[in-house]
Amino acid sequence: MVESSWFGDSYSTFFLIGMLFFGSSSVLFVVAIALLKKKYTDDIGPTVVSLNISDDDENLCIKSDFYVLSNFTFLGLDCEMVGVGRGGNLNSLARCSIVTIRDGEIKVVYDKIVKPKRRQQITDYRTKYSGITKEMIESSSSIPFKQCKNEVADILSSYDGKKCVVVGHALKNDWDVLGIRHPKHLVRDTACYREFVHSGRRAQKLRHLVYEHLNLSIQGSASGHCSVEDAASVLLLYKKFQCRWEESLRHPLKRYDLLEDRRLEKMKRKTTIRRDPLEFYIDASNLPIGLRGYQNESDFSDSEGQPWQIISKNVSRIGNSTRLEHYDWIPAFLGIIATPIPNVSKVVVMFDGAKYAENKILRPGTIRSIDKDITLEITENGEESDTRLVKKCSSMSLSQHKTWRSRILSIDEVISLLEETAVDIIDDRTGVIDESKNDELDYYIVVRRIGGGKRAQRNLFRKYNLIRPNEGAVCLCGFTAKLLRRSLQIAKDIKRAGAGGLLQFEQKHRNELNMAVFTNDVLLADRIVKAGGAVLSYWQMQDLKI
Repeated sequence: MVESSWFGDSYSTFFLIGMLFFGSSSVLFVVAIALLKKKYTDDIGPTVVSLNISDDDENLCIKSDFYVLSNFTFLGLDCEMVGVGRGGNLNSLARCSIVTIRDGEIKVVYDKIVKPKRRQQITDYRTKYSGITKEMIESSSSIPFKQCKNEVADILSSYDGKKCVVVGHALKNDWDVLGIRHPKHLVRDTACYREFVHSGRRAQKLRHLVYEHLNLSIQGSASGHCSVEDAASVLLLYKKFQCRWEESLRHPLKRYDLLEDRRLEKMKRKTTIRRDPLEFYIDASNLPIGLRGYQNESDFSDSEGQPWQIISKNVSRIGNSTRLEHYDWIPAFLGIIATPIPNVSKVVVMFDGAKYAENKILRPGTIRSIDKDITLEITENGEESDTRLVKKCSSMSLSQHKTWRSRILSIDEVISLLEETAVDIIDDRTGVIDESKNDELDYYIVVRRIGGGKRAQRNLFRKYNLIRPNEGAVCLCGFTAKLLRRSLQIAKDIKRAGAGGLLQFEQKHRNELNMAVFTNDVLLADRIVKAGGAVLSYWQMQDLKI
């Protein structure tokens, strides 16, 4: 903490001017920024600057309990840039500063002078604006760009064990020179906030916003801008409007904070997940897959070579040309069986017997083991695979004692339920999923269509095999981490399309499920869920690929 006597220091002038022109509620900001800039003009390094906040302004949330989030912290970010390349028109990072507010004080978290990337030559130091000189870049305290990028990324990923909300002005420029990105929902940019952007005008400059709303004068030094000063100013500006700003966004941070609290509590009481074995049934008659590779009866008794394949055909586009690709599902099925979680005991691939009525090798009624725990079933001639699947599902459902009552949810409740589990599995920064965390969702959601809808909504329903009202169904589940991500994407697509009121969402318990059917048959899907099973589309089946 920098201790300084206002009346014994040259900066007492700020105090007197502030009292005369701006009033007591603003002078404290003036003094804080002045002391901060003085410190960082003379010396670059972390410090804490005293910041006494007045409660006179009802919009100022720095001391308000309303935005004390247990799992998030707010950081102000600003970068200074120099020019590289011909004419110095290209930006290169020269200084990066990060500040936060803690206990009514501005704390400088990070502040480093940065050398340009290798093979980059500084052609314009832009000292009038950047405050950067050749001596600063060549000093022993400056660091390589890659080191700065890694250190900043580490800070922004988690500071003091909390996720970071980054506040800045025209942050796109800062992200570009840093070469990193931050989750959009954890970014607050004062250049984009609607109360700061007048209709028909470009975003205002930071110094104008700070002067207008905080009664502070910044960026007036002849030696150039100070990134610490700018980062502190933009954070103070956000804090003043935080309540209104977050209200305009419908308080997403409050919701994320609640989800994180639930996740942490769930981790504390979490024990080893015990699930009943799950059986996957592939309705091959209603999916774009086929059996290929067998030549004679002996192929199915040959334990070596594995001459058969379960093939699907996919058309991929490369430029203006198209290419037909074949995918063998057997390795994917073997992979899901070999994984301890989810506990998939077997995969059954089922065809209609009518398709093989004239086949001399595979006859109706055939039940063969294709590979370990992968079985091929061909129904009897005249027996539809749909009928056999429904009978199987009904018998498995009746054999299980169900104690949990299902309930109907809204689309917002569905998203909240999925996010509560996904927050520990899907990295909201990169979108990368932890594929080791399978089958952690305690429920699955049966989605049925109950209304008509507009054309765009009907296109969405068709995508998920909800073609007509009261026909068909699709389940949102978390059997694998990829399926959980897919389910969350489907739920968000439904909400984005405003189709939540046209669908019914029934929550069921995962522990009371032991059979899942992959099919694109609308009528079969409806019969399966009524019989107590789960049904997933071919589109969801893609998430089983390895």
